Amino acid sequence: MADAHPGAGRVFLALLLFLLLAAPLAYFAWGGLSHLLAGQWNPGEFALGAGSVVVFAVLASLFKRWLDTLPTD
Repeated sequence: MADAHPGAGRVFLALLLFLLLAAPLAYFAWGGLSHLLAGQWNPGEFALGAGSVVVFAVLASLFKRWLDTLPTD
């Protein structure tokens, strides 16, 4: 019977892709929130940060959905 588990390389590449996409999103979201809490209102920066949060949530949801498809022992 063939092994149904994905290779370690495939899981590593998926995690690497997620981290490479999520890191800049977290950076922009953190920067926007930091400036907003410091009282420095910049609508463009706020929009970039809010958009980053939305895209990050979608990306995390897609990654979780992929992880749920992996077989468990």
